[in-house]
Amino acid sequence: MSESSAMARDLKDGTLSGFMGAGIELKGEANFKGLMRVDGHFNGKITSEGGRLIVSDNGMVEANVSVAVAQIHGTVNGDVTASQKIELGRTAKVVGNIQTPELTIEQGAVFEGNCRMTK
Repeated sequence: MSESSAMARDLKDGTLSGFMGAGIELKGEANFKGLMRVDGHFNGKITSEGGRLIVSDNGMVEANVSVAVAQIHGTVNGDVTASQKIELGRTAKVVGNIQTPELTIEQGAVFEGNCRMTK
């Protein structure tokens, strides 16, 4: 399924809570339910008790992140905590500590920090 098809499905299903397009820069705190996708530049803090954060290939997040699921394909500078899992795609660059019960790192991803596996 293409990226645009997946986004259209998420919009239709009502699971996409927020979308930050390429070229957009935001500073502050984001708290969401469902799904948030970052294609632009976010600086601040991101939290969601049961949500999924997607940072696209060109996305840049300079924030501490606390979510259920983090799918990172772009750049994250900050600590990432996920209650379910963290996935680092081949184009991901994470500079910060991560904490999760399940971690996937694809070949090519860059991770600079400490990892704590939780139960």
